[in-house]
Amino acid sequence: MLAAIAERRAGIDAHPLYRWIGDDTVPLEQRFVFAPLFANFILGFRDLNRWFVRYPHPRDAYEEAINRHSEEDETHAALFLADWAELGLDEHLGWGVEDTVAWYYAAPETEVFRRYAMRIQQMCVQTPDPLVRFGFLEAIETCGHVFFSHTAPPAAELAARTGAALRYFGPYHLARETGGLIDADDLFESVRLTGAQRAQALRLVHEVFDMFTVKNDHLLAYARRVTATRSVPSPAADLRRRATTAAPAPTAPAAPPSPRAAPSPAHRPVADRLARRRAALRSHPFPAWISGGDAAPADRLAAFLPLWIPDVMGYADLMTYALAYPDPSTPAQRALNRRVRRLASHHRLFARDAAALDLDGRVRLTAGEALRLLGHARCTDLQRRSAAAFVTAAFRHRSPVVRFWLVEALQDSGEAFFRHTGLLAAELERALGVRLDYLADRHELAHPELPPDPEADAVDFTRLPVTPAERAAALGVVDLVFDRLEEQFDQSLRLVGAA
Repeated sequence: MLAAIAERRAGIDAHPLYRWIGDDTVPLEQRFVFAPLFANFILGFRDLNRWFVRYPHPRDAYEEAINRHSEEDETHAALFLADWAELGLDEHLGWGVEDTVAWYYAAPETEVFRRYAMRIQQMCVQTPDPLVRFGFLEAIETCGHVFFSHTAPPAAELAARTGAALRYFGPYHLARETGGLIDADDLFESVRLTGAQRAQALRLVHEVFDMFTVKNDHLLAYARRVTATRSVPSPAADLRRRATTAAPAPTAPAAPPSPRAAPSPAHRPVADRLARRRAALRSHPFPAWISGGDAAPADRLAAFLPLWIPDVMGYADLMTYALAYPDPSTPAQRALNRRVRRLASHHRLFARDAAALDLDGRVRLTAGEALRLLGHARCTDLQRRSAAAFVTAAFRHRSPVVRFWLVEALQDSGEAFFRHTGLLAAELERALGVRLDYLADRHELAHPELPPDPEADAVDFTRLPVTPAERAAALGVVDLVFDRLEEQFDQSLRLVGAA
């Protein structure tokens, strides 16, 4: 395994991205124009270490060594935010919160970085063996060491010339990127892997290097394009254009949804648990504050909405990369994919709402400040931890029945939230003369047209066979979702000053 890492290191070290970074014909101040492209991967690396790499209850020296490494690695995201300011990227991009949010969660340019970040999370969830986990973590560390060994010299030169203290891209970070798990290589190198461990570790190691090769391809293409054209992406406008054209605003209350078919007796305990948790969440005071607080509607909106951007915008990748089946092989898997594909479209309506509300004007944040809010701020930490818990549950349970109940819980946990944001949206639509389809819960307007699949559409998950283990897992994911949402409601109530 270690020999494979050494061989792949030599290959990635020769990537043309690094020749470009060291090319004296490229102006020094432009060598890091690619930085915005993997902002979400870098900031997400902190949460990866906290909630996926780390063992909550380490059982041996191997797990303890991985935990020690993760505690150091999670600190690097703050260095990136500092470099963002030193490089003047706020001035270069000219983005406010709307463009930054669209870029971070939904831009085609960042898609591969978001998808690969989710794949590494999946590797951690599905690889509890620390000896195998060490392999792909060592591969990640090796790729990082190669990257920073090439960025450190121009970063140091730029610092000497301009005074820009680049701690993430410069020698400071490189000194902490040893190319291996800190103080742990000898511990792991003394172990002989079984054939099965070695095969799994090799497969994941090669996958990591393949991923970083593709990411380097994207970084290089973006850097060349930006330096050649002096262009700046417009991610919010691009996201709004990708939203399905909305139908006219309804002039009468929407018809109530059709009642759900009665679940089978085997599913009844899960349906009952879901109904009880949904009813309890309705009585929480935070949603009622959204539609009926003492503050003016626009002030209430500005107070709570930034806190919920990670939930609103992160939903798409949760559905697309964690809950959908990459290669569905049964009607139930195809049915779940069809449902989550529709749900993954809702964030596009939020981009239109943000423009209609002039979110940039109401929440005056630079791109760097918005990145800190989305990926590093204490006030959104709970939302990101909840998202990590949902991703973990999705990757842990491959059963379409369990994933169905996870999606049901995620959707139903939003019932009280959207009922009250709908009331607030109605007030704002009347006052401002705008449409707020996301806040008003007109999410079906964004749903894509899907090719016919009568067999998948005929699947009734609540009447599929379910094993006792699946039923227990389904009860667990229902409680997980509602426990998290109750905690987020409690926090939101405190942060808006209504507690």
